[in-house]
Amino acid sequence: MNILGHATPKSANRKTGPMAAIYREVGATCPSSCPMLNNGCYARRGPTAIHAKASAAKVFNFDDLISRMSKGIDTVRLNVTGDFLKADGTPDEDYLDALEAAAKKYPNITFYGYTHAWDILAGRIKAMPKNVTILASVNSKEDARKAAVIGLTYARVTSTKDREAGEVYCPVDKAKKVKAKPTITCRECRLCFDGKGRNIVFFKV
Repeated sequence: MNILGHATPKSANRKTGPMAAIYREVGATCPSSCPMLNNGCYARRGPTAIHAKASAAKVFNFDDLISRMSKGIDTVRLNVTGDFLKADGTPDEDYLDALEAAAKKYPNITFYGYTHAWDILAGRIKAMPKNVTILASVNSKEDARKAAVIGLTYARVTSTKDREAGEVYCPVDKAKKVKAKPTITCRECRLCFDGKGRNIVFFKV
């Protein structure tokens, strides 16, 4: 099944390390409630914005992406830009169905990402195979508590060291916060997608 978006079999992102990556159109696939949508979204600037813009006119399918992944790459980063919705704000069931099918077909591949539409996608997120991790991207501690109540693992961004019980700091952002050079990549760290249900705190850097 072809899905609207742009997929690369090997990302050159220094933070994530080598992994496959999927980009989707910003805005058209995002919930209108996202406070960053037209207010500084990282996906609207720099090289990331180029991929996001290109994704509006491209399609990919998981079988093709995985066949093009380099030997040794076993992780797919979902939605580097964009989200799991259609332009009308409803869940993109074709994309979700294709993701679920791919995860079942390729159990040795890890699929992970984040969603601002966690409140309406909770059921689908929790029903995904074990090799899929989709974290609720929350905008406040209140939303973090709501996500936890309905059984979702979450990620949030803060500018201060205000970790709550059960939260883990992203080691890459933690290093950058003190102007140190990170000594690990996402692919090596795996806190966001190791299946242990950790809630992640990112720093504004």
